[in-house]
Amino acid sequence: MESNYRLPDTISYSRVNTFQDCYYKYKLSYINGFKLESNEHMTFGTMAHKLMEEYVKGDDVDTTVVLQEEFDALAKFGIPSLEDYWSFLKFELERNEEFQNIMNQVVIGVELELHDLENHLHGKIDLVTFDEETKTLTIWDYKASASDKLIGDLEIDGQLSLYTLLIANNPKLVEDHKIENIRIGYINLPKFIMGQPEVLKSGKLSKNKKQKVSYDDYVAKIEELEQELSDYSEFLEYLKENEVKPVTIVSQDVSEQDIIKFRDIHNQMYSLIAYHHGHDLFPESYSQFKCQKCPYYSICKKGEE
Repeated sequence: MESNYRLPDTISYSRVNTFQDCYYKYKLSYINGFKLESNEHMTFGTMAHKLMEEYVKGDDVDTTVVLQEEFDALAKFGIPSLEDYWSFLKFELERNEEFQNIMNQVVIGVELELHDLENHLHGKIDLVTFDEETKTLTIWDYKASASDKLIGDLEIDGQLSLYTLLIANNPKLVEDHKIENIRIGYINLPKFIMGQPEVLKSGKLSKNKKQKVSYDDYVAKIEELEQELSDYSEFLEYLKENEVKPVTIVSQDVSEQDIIKFRDIHNQMYSLIAYHHGHDLFPESYSQFKCQKCPYYSICKKGEE
């Protein structure tokens, strides 16, 4: 059976990721056009990205314009206000030597959108920097989650592999900057600033848990501990005890073999998606663990048969 569903000339990581997760979920989202409502995790991530975008661009960060759903998201993660979160995040960024080293590099793009029609790719990269001394371009992805992304996560990150292809397949960008090396990395942003809200049996986060540490007390403790380098272990223990996660950064080189592997994987995935579009094959399958957490569960209603 042939299908009238037209596959776009390029596909994004989110489209590929949805397809890998569930063919039918892909159909509901990208063909039937069902739109998902944002949850508090998505809202928080969007806010953190916006703050970083303005900060890296050198713009004044306006924390007074916050939508109601953003206030709700902040409350769920135990953050009194966006101003409190930005004060904490800015403090962390400015005292983090690794991040300041990144900012001393040439910023090639912030929310850099690239398209590669020949290889069916497109994506928007959070931050791209270039070290003129080592001729190394680094693709940075902001992560605002409860746990940090680690070096091992980079090796299996489909999003960063797609971004790498977008850079490697852009001869003008490579030639203009005389790029010799490409790196990929995470900038892990804190999700909880002064104590983590309790996770209830329902899986939801408590809005009522009092913070263990006030922002002012946190800053005072850092300033006190930094007076003596020997107290750094005490500082790390303090963070752990009070469930505070600072900004952390990890990155690694991408080899020519990695780029070839990324290209093969993407081409195979594009061909597979194109095949399913062409033959209208989007089978439903049920997994109790996965499906009940899917935002389309009420539409799909698998498992009730």
